[in-house]
Amino acid sequence: MDNIEKILHQILENQVKMQSKIEKIEAKLEELKTNQERIEKKVDVISNQVADLTEFKVTTTEKLDKLTDKVNKISKTITFIKHKELQNEEDIFYLKENLS
Repeated sequence: MDNIEKILHQILENQVKMQSKIEKIEAKLEELKTNQERIEKKVDVISNQVADLTEFKVTTTEKLDKLTDKVNKISKTITFIKHKELQNEEDIFYLKENLS
């Protein structure tokens, strides 16, 4: 009977060790789940930020295109005004020359 008791005692010890290991594994699994949830929340926040930045980029690009068009029109207008000014200066010069 002594031998059977030793075997049973050994089985009981092994079972206690296994139960302890299972509890540690379960605790680590819960920690992993918590970390995964935290990461998922961060990913959601990042996704929202990317969407906002994409929308901002599109809006900014559209506004920049409009400004570029306006600057180009202004530049053409200035070039024309310079040309007309030169023509007027020439006309004034010739008028003064003829008056003298």
